[in-house]
Amino acid sequence: MIDRKLAHSTFVIERDYRAAPAKVFHAFADPATKALWFGAPTDEWKLISSAMDFREGGREHHEARRGADGPVSRFDAYYHEII
Repeated sequence: MIDRKLAHSTFVIERDYRAAPAKVFHAFADPATKALWFGAPTDEWKLISSAMDFREGGREHHEARRGADGPVSRFDAYYHEII
């Protein structure tokens, strides 16, 4: 039997953008603008589901499938803190 240990931790991602803070915040907060980051559905990639609740405690989910029975790409996020 394999002895496995589980360790919980946290991390912070910081980025610098060459844009005004209000414009960057809008890119995260506005569902239509944020959807551009994931790309529009195409003949190759079909959107399965998408939801966004951009607030502390909110969640975000995007899921798409490549082809009729190909791999699924899934993005899930939970907003713990928005500064």
